[in-house]
Amino acid sequence: MRKKLLITLGCSFTEGVGCYEPSLLDENGKPLYDEGTVYAASLDRFHRFGWPASLQKKLQYDCLWNLGHGGASNSENVKRWMEVFSVEAIPKEYDVLVIWMLTFAGRISFYKEGKIRSILPGNGDGKDVYQQLYSSYLNFLGNDIFSKNAIENDMILETYFYLNVIKTICELSNYNFLYINSANFEGLHIDSLVRDRHSLNFTYKTLYPYPQYNSILDRDDEGCKKYTAFCGHPNENGYELIADRFFNMISHEHKHLINDVTPQTYEMRYLGNPRQW
Repeated sequence: MRKKLLITLGCSFTEGVGCYEPSLLDENGKPLYDEGTVYAASLDRFHRFGWPASLQKKLQYDCLWNLGHGGASNSENVKRWMEVFSVEAIPKEYDVLVIWMLTFAGRISFYKEGKIRSILPGNGDGKDVYQQLYSSYLNFLGNDIFSKNAIENDMILETYFYLNVIKTICELSNYNFLYINSANFEGLHIDSLVRDRHSLNFTYKTLYPYPQYNSILDRDDEGCKKYTAFCGHPNENGYELIADRFFNMISHEHKHLINDVTPQTYEMRYLGNPRQW
């Protein structure tokens, strides 16, 4: 029986941001210290208690390689993939499943000082050099009265391109590949370009057709404290809920991807951002 390897891609929701060290929070879940200190001290918990680690056990996969990174754009995910797998060989004896939780299409990335830098719209005070660069990008796409839909469509096409890069790599390598959009409205746009066996967007809407569930990130009870950290990201309970939904979707349409042998040990590597280690 071949061993199973799960590779995950995404942003903070895939890295596991929100699983903070409990001793650094008060009884109401608020940080006892500045947020930067609490964040830095919780990185290991992010990786151990996010949805990838939980889903690995539900699927009974021997290994997990998590490439998710807080703040990452979709283009950063592809660049990080190329960085990792130019030096890391995926063992040939493994069956590989790649799951990508696509982030918001409006994020972009560049290399700066040899490192990948993603730029998120709305961060900074408008005078920040990154926001000036982002504004230039929007102006390049077009800023006239009719531009809103055109800009959104162009950003979707950028995401669609990066999606196809990873999908093609997986197909050529004989890896299984699935994706879902963290924002459901973007998923509908992506799936309007191509509806194929790789998308979980339609499956999600089929299994969870409730109006309040606009994306896999939505928590029960209107995102109550049981499922949400102080920063708005899911906590351990929220990520467990997301992993359950992933597993249900895979069971529904891709049951052959579930391992029927329980591994003796579960191995996990975090490969999303080498600057953190």
